[in-house]
Amino acid sequence: MIKKYEPRFSPISLIYLLVTGAILGIVIVKSASAFEILKEFIVTLVENFDIHLSMNSVIEVTDGDGFEFVFFVLCMLQVTFISRIVGKLIEDETYLDKIFMFLGSTCLSCFLSISYSLYPIKLLESAFGYVTIGIWVGVNLIYGLAKAVQGVAEYKWGAYIFVFRCVLYFFINPFMLGFLCVLFSTLLGVQLYAWLYDAILYKNIVLLVITVLLVSYPLNKLCGKLMDLLLDIVMVAYVGVADIFYGIFSTTLIVGWFVLMIFKTGYTDITFMIDDEKYRYEAIQTINRGIEKDLWWGYFSDGTLVIDGEDVRMKDYNFNNSPWYKYRDEISRIVVLDGIKYIGSCSFCGMYNVKEIYISKDVNEISNLVFLDCKSLKTINVDKENKVYSSVDGILFDKSQTMLLTCPEAKKSIEIPASVMQIEENFTYNYMLETINVSEDNKYFSSKNGVLYNKAGTRLIRCPIGKKGEYSIDNNTKKIETSAFKYCKELENIILSNKLKEIGDSAFSGCKKLKKMLIPKSVKNIESYAFMDCENLEEVVFEGKLEEIGYDVFLRSNSRILGLNLPLKKSGVHVHSY
Repeated sequence: MIKKYEPRFSPISLIYLLVTGAILGIVIVKSASAFEILKEFIVTLVENFDIHLSMNSVIEVTDGDGFEFVFFVLCMLQVTFISRIVGKLIEDETYLDKIFMFLGSTCLSCFLSISYSLYPIKLLESAFGYVTIGIWVGVNLIYGLAKAVQGVAEYKWGAYIFVFRCVLYFFINPFMLGFLCVLFSTLLGVQLYAWLYDAILYKNIVLLVITVLLVSYPLNKLCGKLMDLLLDIVMVAYVGVADIFYGIFSTTLIVGWFVLMIFKTGYTDITFMIDDEKYRYEAIQTINRGIEKDLWWGYFSDGTLVIDGEDVRMKDYNFNNSPWYKYRDEISRIVVLDGIKYIGSCSFCGMYNVKEIYISKDVNEISNLVFLDCKSLKTINVDKENKVYSSVDGILFDKSQTMLLTCPEAKKSIEIPASVMQIEENFTYNYMLETINVSEDNKYFSSKNGVLYNKAGTRLIRCPIGKKGEYSIDNNTKKIETSAFKYCKELENIILSNKLKEIGDSAFSGCKKLKKMLIPKSVKNIESYAFMDCENLEEVVFEGKLEEIGYDVFLRSNSRILGLNLPLKKSGVHVHSY
């Protein structure tokens, strides 16, 4: 007689699968990139895996890529003990129950891997992170103390036995052994993932993700067997306390994290104000994100790059090695949130589609070359509560607005307010600026036809690089300052003042369309490199004689310059390159 097979399963295992599947499903619906996040998480894990896990790497989990491994350990811990505590509630487990538990644990592993890779800094700094360590250490102490009290009652040398048993059972107890068992199995598992990645799955990331999820459940079962074995070896009375403790705690942690992620609390949302307008982003919606020490960054689909942290000094980068540089084509806005103290060199170099940068109240130092080659940048906004920097009409100033620091590269016209006393030397190295205006109330600077002079108009300080065609220098001008017309490659003709006496270092360097220069007899001194890289300069006429001329005045300029007799009143020993 053939025995009829009746499929039977516990409703507990089915509920476990449905709940974990729903959690994972909601997260994936909330974020279309959830699977990509999981894929990157696992790839980063196996590519950066180091079998030598130190206490330092556990404590400083946000240092580089090491955080990935630590969070994977946390993920396995929680899934292990949740699946064990659920399994203990099932009577007469069947194959269907095992399948449901397997699928449920896989969903839970997937959810946790996504969650921990999204916003770990905020999670660890929350009550969840601190309570995790506090409860674990506290329970170990209580267990050791209870065993020590028991030892005092049983042995003659109670004081010595008390201390010994306190220390002994702080480390040898269900909670510590359970942690060690899971950690041991996780180390084996990650080593297996790394081997699979290197051997056969390097070019098939999707298959690698699936493999990791499939292997996770057997590893969880192995954790339980190892814990039971160790507890038997050390003869610790075991009634499932560790499973219950870790299971309940992990369940609470997962529910809390799920609520944080879905219902938009401060742990997963990014909120900031720009010009009294409030912006809100959810960390789960990032296209990509990363961590460098205590700094978190996320790139969002609307082109916004958000940089966050807690009392962080950003690194100094080279032109193209910032972690977000690969998104330079898409990033249109950069937001530096509270907690960032220092913006490192070249942090935003080459972000040529960025139109707006927001600097929070905590930034107290901005390095050189931060905004280099941000060709579309129109606005630099600084939080009104910042104590070091400020902004007016998108231009960066110090707090008192006595020093002009940076003019965004995409501005065509700027207004220098009356308060400005100093101007950073390279403030206008942008090729679109055509006009520099100065407030009439300014005591230090003035403007003549869109060009910057000192207040008296005797020194020409800077011609905007974007100026085109012809420009006549003001008649009162006696000196053209260093680099005053540097890179003005659209200027075709510059008429010098009859009162001009000095032409500064690199004054006309890079004026590529300049064809002829008439040097009036009033000019007595031309400093080094004054006409360097003037490729189309065909004629230079000296109406008088010079008293002094610097080195390499015409370096890399047109070698066929006419009328270049360099008349000197004094015999010089300078060597000039043409």
